[in-house]
Amino acid sequence: MDIRYLLVLIALVIVGAIVQNKLNAKRKKSISKNLTEMMIGNRLRIILESAAILEKTKDFGTFYSRLNVMLDSMQDIMNFYSKDFTNYVRYYYGLRDRCEAKTNKCKGALEIICASRTSVRCPYCNHIFETEPSRKRKCPECKATIFRLKEDGIAYLITETEYELLCPKIDGRNKDVEIAFIRTLVVNFSQFSRYYEHIDISAYQSDTER
Repeated sequence: MDIRYLLVLIALVIVGAIVQNKLNAKRKKSISKNLTEMMIGNRLRIILESAAILEKTKDFGTFYSRLNVMLDSMQDIMNFYSKDFTNYVRYYYGLRDRCEAKTNKCKGALEIICASRTSVRCPYCNHIFETEPSRKRKCPECKATIFRLKEDGIAYLITETEYELLCPKIDGRNKDVEIAFIRTLVVNFSQFSRYYEHIDISAYQSDTER
């Protein structure tokens, strides 16, 4: 075999390998970029969906659980982007800490309260209902308002004071901060809008933005 032909053949093999390596590297980079974009887009979707739920729900348990989901997604985004959301994260963590404190207080009182309550006896005057109440109502005997609580599949009739303790209200919110945060997300990550275009964010927009 001619030595020149052999050298050309070797050169072609080397060039082919180099080109293939570059293509593979480019493909891997593209896949990595697409995966990162998908992750960020999905985290944004979760945050906006959670924000919509926080805006509408009056249920403390739902609020608390979605707040935790929202915070996890916020941390993921901050790990990939250098956008400074520190003040917003601090606000939401503060909100979560207050919810957590209330939750722990509720857990401590739940066992004590439910130990002396049933699903058919008025917690005020011990009047026995013939049919188990399915919702809040007034006792026909003492006229006091009775609340119904269901825990682990078991129903209990409790007083209004007990209800306020076991089913706390959502407080400590700053709507201006929450609106500013969502607006900041939408502005800074507009390239990911296709991931959350189905979510109604009008509550966080000004009249000129709608």
